Amino acid sequence: MPADLGTDLARMAGCALIVATGAVPLGLAARLHSRNRGRPILLRPRLWSVPWNGFEVLLLFFIATTLPSTFVEPLLARLGLFEAIYGNDPLETSWLPMRPLWAAAVFAPVFAAGAWLLLKFAHPEWRPERPRITPGVAAAVGTWLVLHPLVAAIHFAVAVSFDGLGWAPDLHPLEKAFQIGRPRIDEALLVVQAAIATPIVEEVLFRGLLMPWLLGPRYRRTLILLFSFALAAASSAQQIDGRTEWRIGPILFAGILTTVGLLHQALRRKHARAEGAMYASATLFAVVHSTVWPTPIPLFVLGVGLGWLALRTRGVLAPIVVHSLFNAVSVLFVLRA
Repeated sequence: MPADLGTDLARMAGCALIVATGAVPLGLAARLHSRNRGRPILLRPRLWSVPWNGFEVLLLFFIATTLPSTFVEPLLARLGLFEAIYGNDPLETSWLPMRPLWAAAVFAPVFAAGAWLLLKFAHPEWRPERPRITPGVAAAVGTWLVLHPLVAAIHFAVAVSFDGLGWAPDLHPLEKAFQIGRPRIDEALLVVQAAIATPIVEEVLFRGLLMPWLLGPRYRRTLILLFSFALAAASSAQQIDGRTEWRIGPILFAGILTTVGLLHQALRRKHARAEGAMYASATLFAVVHSTVWPTPIPLFVLGVGLGWLALRTRGVLAPIVVHSLFNAVSVLFVLRA
């Protein structure tokens, strides 16, 4: 393993230990409370139906993936938020890299509340299950302790493979922005956006709205797999010197996931709906992150694990907690660089 990757691995392990010192006691307390109340941590997998349709899922997906940059960010700029916080410093060194973070942090609670209100208005007969807080937290911490090392191992295995092949992985824009140092308010913003806002939006969207819809007829899972491949191809197009070039890696990876998913749909009979829903939602979850390649590879595994947890806890609380713990480790990694 190259020296710099070995250093990053050690730093990531140290950040995970720091997060674990806070998460594990909380998980143990939640486990003890649940046991004293006679409440199981994990429930038997149960397929359920939801009243919303594919158009509503697509609409909310479009809102979640486009509105922060196309509406919320310009609105905050017009309201003068960035100048009020950062003054008149040059854009490149102050608030320009932080605009997407502010937009995402503001958008998250609005999206979660808006999605709930939209579905309640469109489907007044819908009665969501009440969240199981302490069992959910206990299940989340236990799942994170197993899932994080697995996803991290895949991430670093991919990084080693890329290094050996001479391929340069993409550097996350946030990592670039924080390499030069940021004021404390930006560090706090990163924590809020990455460890709170993003997990809420993505888990509500992928495990709360999309995956239950995918538990329905088979064609839904097929559509999402094909849509994921098309989205990967569209987002991989780049304009270089006036010509269009394609990033082959994300397209090839999405093609492999789509092919395997379609074969599963055709050949698998027992547990096909649950497995297919977890797989298809994880595929789209990974593809959405294709702009930073090759992070979709480990994120697909994370998406499958989060889907399994949503099925076993019958809600999005536990996946939100797991997602938050994952991102908290990454936030520490960036801030301690």
